[in-house]
Amino acid sequence: MSSSSTSNPTLHELFQEIGTKEYRSVIRFFEDYEESLQRLPLDEYFEILVAYAEALFETASYEKHLQTASYAIELSVMHNIKIHKGYNIFQQLLFKKAASHFYLQEYAQSEHILRELIKICPSEDLYSRFLIKVLRKRTPTHVHTTRAVSVSLFILSAVIICVEILAVRPFFSTFTSTIEFIRNAIFFLGWVVLLGGDGVNYLRMHREVKQFEKKVQAEKLRKLHERHKTLHHN
Repeated sequence: MSSSSTSNPTLHELFQEIGTKEYRSVIRFFEDYEESLQRLPLDEYFEILVAYAEALFETASYEKHLQTASYAIELSVMHNIKIHKGYNIFQQLLFKKAASHFYLQEYAQSEHILRELIKICPSEDLYSRFLIKVLRKRTPTHVHTTRAVSVSLFILSAVIICVEILAVRPFFSTFTSTIEFIRNAIFFLGWVVLLGGDGVNYLRMHREVKQFEKKVQAEKLRKLHERHKTLHHN
């Protein structure tokens, strides 16, 4: 019996022989044995499923990752699997889903998941930072305007350089320093407008996320206070 077990390793044992970072091998293994894997004990199947989802994400197969992660989340909820290899697997899978939506430019879906994660764990800075990154893709009108203005100023600066080289220096050299000053001032102003518009947008997004965090934390504290109050009265 021992010799048979050695010569015929289980699917889980075969999987464990694959390196954790050998993502292509993990994907091939899962897809080759998918039907047989579903007959494994839940803990073994879940471990391989999560590894497969991770491999899809790391190889930029984001659409397949979304499907697999959704199924893994469903299993974790159905069977109350909270911790996997020392991590909160529910939050980890959700965060990777948000990232996949982001890389597929599905920003609304990514934002929704990240806001739900912040509601679950407002103290996790990673969720807030990634939400700011997502919100910055939602470029408001004033940022489009400041970018257009800055490009116009850079073009004007380039035109002045051409005029300076072709006309001012050869024929009106006394005005060279004035033209240089105007050209540099316009170029500098272009950068001020560009960085100012983007900077103000970043600060606005940052403030929006921090306000959302505070609101979530306040709501959690309110519910906790009400629970304590109820227990005290009982």
